[in-house]
Amino acid sequence: LESPDSGTVELDGARIDNLPPHRRGVAMLAQKPALYPHLTVAKNLAVVGPNSREAIDLLRLGPLLDRLPHELSGGERQRVGLAKLLGRNAALWLLDEPFAGLDPTFRPEFRLDLHLLARQAGATILLVTHDPTDATALGHRIGVVGDGRLVQVGPADELIERPATAFVAGSLGRFSLVPGAISTRAGGGDRSERVFVSECGSVEVPVPANAFPGASPPPASLTLGIRPTDVSPVPPDFAMPEPGIVLKGWPVVLAEPDGSGWL
Repeated sequence: LESPDSGTVELDGARIDNLPPHRRGVAMLAQKPALYPHLTVAKNLAVVGPNSREAIDLLRLGPLLDRLPHELSGGERQRVGLAKLLGRNAALWLLDEPFAGLDPTFRPEFRLDLHLLARQAGATILLVTHDPTDATALGHRIGVVGDGRLVQVGPADELIERPATAFVAGSLGRFSLVPGAISTRAGGGDRSERVFVSECGSVEVPVPANAFPGASPPPASLTLGIRPTDVSPVPPDFAMPEPGIVLKGWPVVLAEPDGSGWL
């Protein structure tokens, strides 16, 4: 869609930015799929090449083949767009926020369609999304982009458990950040232990002994990140089985149901 100011674009070792679109081996599905409004679904599919009966059955397009695009729902139009990708037989698929126009009810179904199609096509898929659920459900490798740069790239579990920055942490779901510092207090016997204490003193967290193996003393200030899913309400007289986070009189500011729990 854009001509580069410098450099080249290569796919499998071959330069493709100097080729016409139909010879690049790249297929694209935008937020609003490009369907010819005057052609039926069957004829829209025929434009890019023969679609196998298996693909039509997989995407449940059989009952829709004689319909025009304006007679389809948003999810049905996206399924037709996916079938067009499959017909292109391209090595690389570019998906630009394909879920943005879909009702949340249909998103899991569409993600499943995409998983099945990717397995059948054997294509590399590059998907852009603002939704962390879509990213973690579909991505083998996730790249978080901030200020036009890739901030961190890796598997979903790695980015969720070990985000490189607060921006990465917040991009993959809700995240509460608590500024504070580490203090040292006397432990049992002659031992002393390091504890993270928030600036207001209402949060205390024991610091694991191996948290800063190369830092002595530890950093002057730190930020503690807490995901809502990591917090469970307990009775006031509940005895912690082992050292953990201590919240001294923190009020609940906002709680929202997410379908399977509370955020």
